[in-house]
Amino acid sequence: MQSPDLNLLFALDVLLEEGMVVGAARRMNLSVPAMSRTLARIRETVGDPVFVKVGRKMVPTPRALALREAVRNSVNSARLLLQPEQDVDLTTLERGFPCTRQRCVRERIRTGSSRACACGSAACAIAFLAGT
Repeated sequence: MQSPDLNLLFALDVLLEEGMVVGAARRMNLSVPAMSRTLARIRETVGDPVFVKVGRKMVPTPRALALREAVRNSVNSARLLLQPEQDVDLTTLERGFPCTRQRCVRERIRTGSSRACACGSAACAIAFLAGT
């Protein structure tokens, strides 16, 4: 079995929210024909029409309604997973710097350690490794 296109999950979520292809296309910055093709791919993947035309409206099928909450939760989880990390709080950061060249580094550390550790880090340790 081929891996499903997870973009279809986001598209299905928007379609279920908007209830129409035109609105979903607008929200996803797609043309209406592109959104219609996406709906066709969703229908093929899910094995359900997802939306049926009733009069002039598109109405979600019972299967689409049953999927709504799971789709919404999956999209929210994916967004949380993919969002950038929060800014690092330097006051809680613990960092160690192993040095292998004592003679070369010792003077630089002595003169520059106050600048290097002045970044606000709560714990900054410099360890010289044996045999250097």
